[in-house]
Formats: sequence, C-alpha cells, structure tokens
Amino acid sequence: MASVLALLPPAVAAVLLLRGLRPTLAALIAYAVGLSALLVFPTSLATLLQAEQRAAVTAAEVCAIILGGITLDELARHAGTMAAVGSWLRTVTRDVPHAVLLITLGLTPFFESITGFGIGAVIALSLLAAVGVAGPKRAMLALLGLVAVPWGALAPGTLVAARLAGVSYRWLGTLSGMLSLPVFLVAGAAALMLAVGRHAALARWPLLLRGALSLWIGITLVNAVLGTPLAGMLGSLLAIVALVVPLPRSARSVGTPLVLRAFAPYLALVGLLLLGRLAALLLTSVSTRVATVIAHPVAALTLTCAGFAMLERRAGREHAGWPRVVWQRWLPVAVTTLLFVLLGGVMIASGMTVALAHLVSALGPAYVLTVPWVGGVGGFLTGSNTGANAMFAAAQAQAASALGYSPLLMVAGQNVGAALLTMASPPRVSLVLSLLDPADRDPFISRLVLLVDGLALLALSLLLAAGARAFPA
Repeated sequence: MASVLALLPPAVAAVLLLRGLRPTLAALIAYAVGLSALLVFPTSLATLLQAEQRAAVTAAEVCAIILGGITLDELARHAGTMAAVGSWLRTVTRDVPHAVLLITLGLTPFFESITGFGIGAVIALSLLAAVGVAGPKRAMLALLGLVAVPWGALAPGTLVAARLAGVSYRWLGTLSGMLSLPVFLVAGAAALMLAVGRHAALARWPLLLRGALSLWIGITLVNAVLGTPLAGMLGSLLAIVALVVPLPRSARSVGTPLVLRAFAPYLALVGLLLLGRLAALLLTSVSTRVATVIAHPVAALTLTCAGFAMLERRAGREHAGWPRVVWQRWLPVAVTTLLFVLLGGVMIASGMTVALAHLVSALGPAYVLTVPWVGGVGGFLTGSNTGANAMFAAAQAQAASALGYSPLLMVAGQNVGAALLTMASPPRVSLVLSLLDPADRDPFISRLVLLVDGLALLALSLLLAAGARAFPA
C-alpha cells in the first residue's frame, strides 16, 4: 500500500497538468501532496531539512541558468540575431519541413548539449519564429528538440547515474546513445507532422531518417571514442552537416558572413564554456571550488549576456525595458522549478523513490518494460536528468541485479527515459510558455508533448526488453 501511495505526488501533478492547470499551481498542489504523504513515510525533520537544502541548491543552480538563457534570448530578439539566422535557414533549406528537422534534430540538440537545462529550447523558439513557425506549435516543436538531454550541459546527469549505480560512465553514455534511436525517430516524426501535417510528413521520411540516423551514429560513436561530455555537442554537429551538406553549394554559402555575425553571441558562449572547462581542469589541483565556478554554465552565460548588452549599448540599440521583461518571464518558471525540485527532495528523503523502485521490481520479468517509465517519472517531476537519476538510478541498479538483469543496460534505460520526459516537465513547459505571446500560451501543450513522449517510451521499453534478452547479466 505504501508503494502505491508513493505514486500519488507525480500522479497528481500529471493529472493537473493534463487538465490544463497552470504549472506553478500544479507544482504547489503536488508539493502539498508530497508533504502529506510523509504521514505514511515518516521522516525525521533533520533528514527532511537536509534533503530540501540540497534540493534548493540544485534548484537555485537551475534557475540561474534559466535566467541567463532568458536574458540571452531577450537580448538576441531585440538585436535581430535570430531574424538573420532565420533568413539563412530559409535560404539553405528547401522548405519549412527541412528547416524544422534541422532545428529539431540538429541545432537544438547542439545548443542543449552545450548549456543544458532547456536553454536549447529557448534558442529553438527564436529559430522557429524566424523560419515562419508561429503560435503554440512553435513551443511544441522547441520542446521536441530536447532529444539529447542525457548529454545536456556536457552530461552531468549521466555522470550522476554512473556514480550512483556503480557502472562505467563512458559505457553508460554509449549505451544510452544506442537506446536513443527511437527517441530521435519519434520526436523527429512528430515535429514533421506538426509542421506540415501527416500526409506531407510521410513524403519527407528520407530526410527524417538522414537526420535521426546521423544524430544517433554521431552521439554513439563520439561517446565511445572521445567520451561522454562531448558526445552531444559533436554528435549533433554530424546531424547538422548531414542535413545541410546535400544541398547545393550555392545555397550553403549564401549569407555565411551574416549568419556568423548573427551567431556570434552563441559562438562566444560555446567558446567560454570550453575555455571554462579547460581552466577548470588546470585549476582543479589548486581549488576545486574555484574550478567548479569557472566551469559552470552560469559563468559563461553571465559573461556572454554582459558582453552582448555592452555591444548593443555602444551600437545605440539598447532596449531599456529588457530587465523587466526578463524578470516577468523568469519568475513563474523559477517558482515552478523550485517546487518540483523540492518535491523530488521530499520523495528521496522519505524513501518514496525507493518504494517506487521496489514496486516495479516486484513485477518480475515485466520489470524491464517499466524501467524507462520510472525514469520518466523523475524527469517529469524535476525537469532535470540529473535530478531524476539522483532519485532512481541506484534503485534501478539494485532492482536489476536482484532480478538478474544487466545493471548497465537498465540504468541506461533509466537515463534515456528520464531525459525524454524532461521535455514535458512543468519547468520546461513553463519556460517555453513564458517566451510566447500571451495569446499563444496554450496550457494543453504539455498534453501533446506527453503523448509523443509516451510513444517514444513504449518503443524504448520494447527495445530495452529485446536488449535484456539478447544480453543477459
């Protein structure tokens, strides 16, 4: 009975969101339900406060990154950056479906792999608007581009899963890449159908296969050869090349100087992130804390935004009201994120997450089919692959060992399932809705994204079951 009650907080959140309730209010109610569940899962006050303190630190980190992403988006919007990039995209791609696939399976995974925490979707919103996609559809397509979340922000979530489960970091990333093909195919197909309709999308299946397979091969090979942190960034570059190179050379070269100038803030962000990682490696022996601060995405985002704002002021293009707009967009996202991460802390401290793992492990052979769905619960609740793996990775490894399955394979399924459901999580949905015009903020966006995620999870479950049979522990 207690194990079933552990499902109540995420179930309440899911039902409220599917009924169209605002994410902030849904998060508040779900958190209250989680606290009420402590009557069944008694937890000492000291343990609860310690867990919530750790959760609050994580939430603050995530909210700071989101603040930087929203600020960069607002500055770029007023500078006309994405309009220039959109003009280039319309030139180098044959049509809107081609541009949508390039954004969904190429550019969004690339930027998400660099920054993480949904910032790839923020950039995708601007790119989609620039190629003529408008309304709530733009938010759905931006969310569907979050397909490389296991490698987001250079893959800290996958690292957490590997450490907690006691498996190889590189092999966990590689196996996660191998299992991600259904995610790439389903998300890409859904993006095409949203963009042009079902019948027109069927005619573009060769383009979909080219993008999905190149992203899959790129991420998996880079992960196996160069390691997990660089897999998303370099693997998505292969998808971008695969979708652009087949075009005529004249189309590829048009507007190259213009697009390079337009992408300058994002290229600067990439450079600062890589420099931060290099500096952190050099300074680790001197001070771990200093190295962590330098390598953190917040540092790179802050410097990029500050530099961008200074250049806009010198050019006389400064928009005086942008701090107020950024605050209005960021505040509801930050509150929603905080509440859901705190709920994750309550579930971890009280043992609810362990109870959920025990509940599914009691299913015996059918357990394999539930692995991605359990991970998805964590991803949906926290909006973070790191948070979801902190909740369930160790329990999944223990359940797999007890039932005679490969812990590495099951934790990879957990990792991919958790990452997938972050795209439908309240923090991510709140983030993209905050960047839309008020008239376009359809609360039912999460319903469609959840439906797509459900189809991908079903395919992932079947693939995982086949892998468990072919490669037993």
